[in-house]
Amino acid sequence: IPFGRGGELQIIHIQFCGFVDEQFRCVDEKSTFSLGEEVYVLFQVESTSYEGDVMLARNYRVLNPSGNVVMEVEERNTYHIDVQTEKERETVVFSNFFKLPEDAERGEYLLDVIVENPLLEKKVTVRVPFTLGGE
Repeated sequence: IPFGRGGELQIIHIQFCGFVDEQFRCVDEKSTFSLGEEVYVLFQVESTSYEGDVMLARNYRVLNPSGNVVMEVEERNTYHIDVQTEKERETVVFSNFFKLPEDAERGEYLLDVIVENPLLEKKVTVRVPFTLGGE
């Protein structure tokens, strides 16, 4: 009988920021952005290792207030973290930014952060709201 590999994969902390510095520090944490402003996202992923390896891929989806997908970043077979570790569990910090057009709809948006670990055959999605159109 086939069975899935054991292990855990979770997104443990997500922040929206005005900027993220080189040390992965959130500068100006906020959840409301002006039209045309860059939206920085900082998040931590905790994953158990599989035979001493941790491999992670991240993807994003943004839904506008009408519920339509307005941005999708899917990076199949592009693994951003591929590390050897002695630890049973590894915490990895990711940072990314995106910008929606100046004429984007104002209101509450939803960001789906999708992280996959193919070694564990696990995928997690966390949905977090942010607001666009604050002045």
